[in-house]
Amino acid sequence: MSAEDRGRDEYVDTCRGVACVLLVAYHAIGASVGSGLHLAGDSFWRNFADGLIYFRMPMFAFLSGVVYARRPFAAGDGTHFLLGKIRRLLLPMLVVGTAFVFVRSNIPGVNVPAMNWATLLILPVAHYWFSESLFIIFIVVMILESLNLLGDLRKFLIVLAFAAIMQLTVSPPPEFSLIGANYLFPFFLFGLGCSRFRIAKIDFLPIYIAVLVGTSSYAIAGILGYVAPTDRVSIIALLLGVSACFSLLLSGWKNRTLAFIGFYSYAIYLFHVFFTASTRMFLYSMNLKNITALVIVATVAGVVGPILVEMIADRFALTRTLLLGRAGLAGVKTRWRRMHVRRASPGMITSASPAVCRKEANLEL
Repeated sequence: MSAEDRGRDEYVDTCRGVACVLLVAYHAIGASVGSGLHLAGDSFWRNFADGLIYFRMPMFAFLSGVVYARRPFAAGDGTHFLLGKIRRLLLPMLVVGTAFVFVRSNIPGVNVPAMNWATLLILPVAHYWFSESLFIIFIVVMILESLNLLGDLRKFLIVLAFAAIMQLTVSPPPEFSLIGANYLFPFFLFGLGCSRFRIAKIDFLPIYIAVLVGTSSYAIAGILGYVAPTDRVSIIALLLGVSACFSLLLSGWKNRTLAFIGFYSYAIYLFHVFFTASTRMFLYSMNLKNITALVIVATVAGVVGPILVEMIADRFALTRTLLLGRAGLAGVKTRWRRMHVRRASPGMITSASPAVCRKEANLEL
C-alpha cells in the first residue's frame, strides 16, 4: 500500500524518510570518535557524520511543524491536547529510553557506566532528548495559539524572529531538554509557517538552494579544518538547516521507498539504536572490518528493524501505547480504514478516504 493510500502526504513522508536515513546512519557511524565505529576524525565517514548534525534533528522539528499546522491546537482543547502529547511523546521516551539504558548498561560490548534511571525524565539519554524537547515546544505553541500570537503572518513573524534570537543568544540548562527545545523551536516554527502561511515560495527555490550550497560549503570547510568549525547553534547553521528544509520540501520530490520509511519515522527514531548496535557487534564477531559495509548494513538494519517492531507492536493495545504512544483501541479503527482505502474510487470522499484517515493518524514525528 502506498503512502498516499494510507492517507499520508507523500512529499512530507519522503522528507521524513531522508531524515530517518540520515539519523540512523549517524548513529551507525557513531556520534563521536569514542562511540559507534570509533572512527578517527580524519576519516570520510567521521566527517560525514559530523556534517549530519546540521540536518538531522532540524529536519524532524521542521516536519513536525509542517504537520502540526494541519491539525493545530484548538481553544478549549488543552487537556486533551496535552494528554495526547504525553502519551505520544513522553510515555515511549520513558519506556524505550529505560530499555535502552538497561541494555547499554548490561550488555557486553556496549556497556557504559551505570546511570540513574529515575532521572530519565529530567535528563533524557542519547537521542531521546528530542521527544521531551518537542513536548516542551508543543506546550509553548499551545500557549502562543491561546494568545492568538500565531494567527496572522505579522504576529507569527515576530514570534519566529524572537525564537531565532533566543536560539542564537540564550543557552538554557539541559534539564528537561530545555536546551534542545530552544534549539529546535525556530525550525518547528518555520515548518508551521510553511503550512499555515506558505512562507516558503517555490519562486525562491533557486535562492534557497544557493543559500544551502553556500552555508554547506562553509560548514564542510570547517569540518575539514580550513576555517573555524561551525557550531550547530549559529547563524550559519540556522540558515543551512532552514534552506535545506525549504529546498527539500519545495523540490516536489517523491520517492516511494523513502516515503515508506518516513511512514515509520517515529518507530525508527525510537528503536534504531538497538539494531545499529547489535548489527555492528554481530558483524564484528564475523570479523567484518570494511567500514563502508559496516555503515551500510547497520543503517539498513536500523531502518528495517524498527519497522518490524512497529508492525508487531501496533497489533496489540498495550504495546502500541507503551512503545508507540498511540491510543490502544483507536488503532484498530484506523487500520480498518486503511485497509479499505484502496476500495474507494479516485476522488471519492468516503469514511476510508485519505482525508478522513489523515484526521485519524497521529503525526507528531
